[in-house]
Amino acid sequence: LDLWPDWPARGLVVYGPEACGKTHLAQVWRARSGAVEIVPDTLSREAPSLLGDARHAVVEGLAPGIHERGLLHLYNYLTGQGGTLLLTAATPPVRWAVELPDLRSRLLGIRDDLVEAPLGQLDDAIRCAFGVGDNAIGGGLGLNDSCRRIFVRLADRFLRNPV
Repeated sequence: LDLWPDWPARGLVVYGPEACGKTHLAQVWRARSGAVEIVPDTLSREAPSLLGDARHAVVEGLAPGIHERGLLHLYNYLTGQGGTLLLTAATPPVRWAVELPDLRSRLLGIRDDLVEAPLGQLDDAIRCAFGVGDNAIGGGLGLNDSCRRIFVRLADRFLRNPV
């Protein structure tokens, strides 16, 4: 997301398990880009009309049964306008059962990034360190082993690449 607006392709797919932070990342990008959020159920051939004057869009929670022609029209419209499309899903596009060859080729041509660790784990480690929550010890003056492992694993990543 940090490379936007200089993405190598006109779209990006952020995927990962439930509650890993995809929605948070999409909201941050949406605020930064001025993107319009399009609900997957509203995708149709008229999807570009949902954009108004926006040149960027986010579609969260793509799942089997998506209106493929609507997504294809949205993608084509945005790329034709010099815009960008952010998609979120549980799995990468290569695992999607896309029937439209044109849509499949476009989805496989854009970058996809896995969100590996739930963002909430960092919050849990910080709460633990400061004495809030079930795992807190010693009034928050020290970390128990469980919290230390979570904090060390995630803190450096988030400090180097803040969301």
